[in-house]
Amino acid sequence: MCKKSFVRASRVADFRSVARHPERPPSVIPASRVLWLVAFALGWMMIGFGGTAIGQVAGVDDPSDMADSSGDIKRIEAWVEDGKLNLTMTVHGVFAPSVAQTPAGMTNRYYYHWILDTDNDPATGYYNAEYEGNATGVKTPIGVDVVVQFGWRDGHTNGVYAYIALTEEALVEDYEYAIDGDTIHAIIPLADLGLTPDDIIALSAFQEGASNGWQIDWLESVVMPLTVVKATNPIPATGSDDIPRDVILGWKPGASAARHNVYFGTDWADVNDASVPTAQDLDVNSFDPGRLDFGQTYYWRVDEVNSAPDFTVFKGDVWNFTTEPFAYPSANIIVTTNAISEATQSIENILNGSGLDEADQHSTKSTDMWLGSAAGADPIWIQFEFDRVYKLHELWVWNYNVEFELVLGFGIKEVTIEYSADGVDWMSLGDMELTQATANSSYTHNTTVNFAGVAAKYVRLTVNGGWGAMAQYGLSEVRFYYIPAFAREPQPANGATEVAVEPALSWRAGREAVSHNVYLGTDPEALAPAATTQAASYAPDDLLFGNVYYWRVDEVNEAASPATWEGNLWSFTTQEYATIDDIEGYADDIDTGQAVFQTWIDGWTNNTGSTTGYAESPFAEKAIVHGGRQSMPVHYDNSAAPFYSEISRTWDSPQDWTGHSANTLVLHFYGPEDNAAETLYVAVEDSAGHVAVVAHPDPEALRVAAWQSWTVPYSELAGVNMARVETMYIGVGNRATPTAGGSGLLFIDDIGYGAPLAE
Repeated sequence: MCKKSFVRASRVADFRSVARHPERPPSVIPASRVLWLVAFALGWMMIGFGGTAIGQVAGVDDPSDMADSSGDIKRIEAWVEDGKLNLTMTVHGVFAPSVAQTPAGMTNRYYYHWILDTDNDPATGYYNAEYEGNATGVKTPIGVDVVVQFGWRDGHTNGVYAYIALTEEALVEDYEYAIDGDTIHAIIPLADLGLTPDDIIALSAFQEGASNGWQIDWLESVVMPLTVVKATNPIPATGSDDIPRDVILGWKPGASAARHNVYFGTDWADVNDASVPTAQDLDVNSFDPGRLDFGQTYYWRVDEVNSAPDFTVFKGDVWNFTTEPFAYPSANIIVTTNAISEATQSIENILNGSGLDEADQHSTKSTDMWLGSAAGADPIWIQFEFDRVYKLHELWVWNYNVEFELVLGFGIKEVTIEYSADGVDWMSLGDMELTQATANSSYTHNTTVNFAGVAAKYVRLTVNGGWGAMAQYGLSEVRFYYIPAFAREPQPANGATEVAVEPALSWRAGREAVSHNVYLGTDPEALAPAATTQAASYAPDDLLFGNVYYWRVDEVNEAASPATWEGNLWSFTTQEYATIDDIEGYADDIDTGQAVFQTWIDGWTNNTGSTTGYAESPFAEKAIVHGGRQSMPVHYDNSAAPFYSEISRTWDSPQDWTGHSANTLVLHFYGPEDNAAETLYVAVEDSAGHVAVVAHPDPEALRVAAWQSWTVPYSELAGVNMARVETMYIGVGNRATPTAGGSGLLFIDDIGYGAPLAE
């Protein structure tokens, strides 16, 4: 079956009433015989629509057993791909027939349903009566949470939509779908169904027909775990370019793969047909194709092979990437001239791409070019200044290209080319002749100057003559190409913030570099040597919190000239604080000890007025968060003894919060405006039992409906060994001299230690 173009169902005001059986009780959705019962992790996939091998087949066939205008279910399938749930249903006959396709004597209306159990709860029952007595024979009903439905009724618009079964609350009411003869293919984002790739659901389907008193088509069930069987997540990403020639290919293996077969080549068809050399039976998810050619597009695929006894091979997608070019076009060039330029033909035109199309063909419009005349007796020169010293490869020249150029001869013919690394000492590349333009709009560059890899920041062209007798000279465009001999593409990126204090610095090595001299420090004018490495990476371990660092990498090859290519100056800022607890690691699983109140002990254990988390799941706060996806709610009630509220966390082994010159504790909190005014405090206890308590300076802080950052200098925690912290306390009230107070709720998030950004 061929795939059709996808459309979106229209949003219509009466869509919900149109596509729902009018007699159905709103709170009860039938659980079929489980036409298709699948317990699966949604990060997994299966064989998809049209026979595309996405994963294992999960579906069920059904015989022709119901005469209806809308057909009779024949097969259903589903899979997850790119974060979306794909559903198909095939019928005996025509899916969603038009009026003309409806057999005589039958009503033209239909409803198709996929039903989902998203929380693994038991079935809640079903009513046969609503289908006017049709027997279902359900053997394994499921608890229905979400319904996905496709429907039409007497002229209304077709559409796929989803709704919550018990409340009939509509999820987004239009989804992608395609109908091709006897089959529908619907695509729904997992997020729209309230699902994530880690969820496990049960899935079923049924069909309501228009004939014979709303006859229902039921199918037998199938149970099948779904598994990601294809290789995914290629590295480099498919379609990427400028990939280093020594790239190591990688991928995410299928969950059941024991071995991997790699096909690699320069032709898509050869790779798709597996007619190119391959690496067989790899036991790692990486492959070194060897040193590749410059500027070449490569295709590759990975077939995943199961272990014994079946040794099933799952064909992978064909991916592609393009390697780096030999040379790159230069940018950020400043051009100047001593000539007097025509008012509408400035010298900048020879660098700004004006007049060039996508095929690098230049127009014949004079305003897309430069034309100038001598200002005095000195010859005309044109000078180019780059943003740094480059290893120059070539210069492409588009000469002056107006329609009558072959008659006028304004184009430059003879030039002397010089270059310099500093703008003071100049070297001659030689005298050159620039080919005359063709005077038509299909003109491409026809002069290439070979710079042979000289090191230059400046290039100067001195005009010695033109193609005509006029005292004016012009050019259309020039383009310089360089070989990347210097380090580039730093990681972390230049100017990055919140960089770890123990970072892995890396960069893309300069072409032909043998070693790398790394310089690093806080003073950009006095960088100290940090290391000489053979790999294009360096991992400093002595950085401090909250500092701006500058670094540079000089590429070295003693056998080349020049032997060293100085790198650009880069910078990054280290994080101010490392995480103590970001509240992200807690879940609602009490049995495994993952609930937030099982780590942050509250009044149920310490007999204070505190309660950590909510009484029912989810125990963490999901909406009011400082960072990430959740925060920690803490209820306090100081109206009864002991008149203060406190939670605490104790670590299995002492914590060192002093590394990298840390000197400050930080926590973020949020207090709704209707809280009782109470004092927030934090306390730290070390392994020797020494405790220090610090109160927040603002007694109204818990009544501010906004996230606040509270920093506590270690100087206020005197007497505690911050290199051996055992317990941390967060409380409301006064634990030393408690007095009766009020109650409220606060949220805690992102607790850390470190140092504020250095001034």
